Amino acid sequence: MRGRYSFVVIASLALALALIGLFWNAHQVSADNRNWHAAVAAQQRQAAAEQASQQRQGEQLEQRLCTTLQREAALKPPAGSPAGNPSRAYEQAQHAILAQLGPDIGCGGKR
Repeated sequence: MRGRYSFVVIASLALALALIGLFWNAHQVSADNRNWHAAVAAQQRQAAAEQASQQRQGEQLEQRLCTTLQREAALKPPAGSPAGNPSRAYEQAQHAILAQLGPDIGCGGKR
């Protein structure tokens, strides 16, 4: 009789420990899932903040570049006959190319 009682106690103890282990495992999995979702959400917020920062930096760079190109286009090459002075022809051609660069990349609202 005593052997049977010992077996029931040991079996019950094993079953109880197995159930405790299952519940503990389920608890840990759900906690890990919460932590994982929180980490993913934090990474997404960080990526969105970086993207917004890069977009602002790009807009600032574009504005500075357009301002510089508009100032360059406003400069006029030295007057003079290109036929009589080949360097004037070079400067006038260079000015024409640089003056077209701003509109080519979309400065001045012509995109």
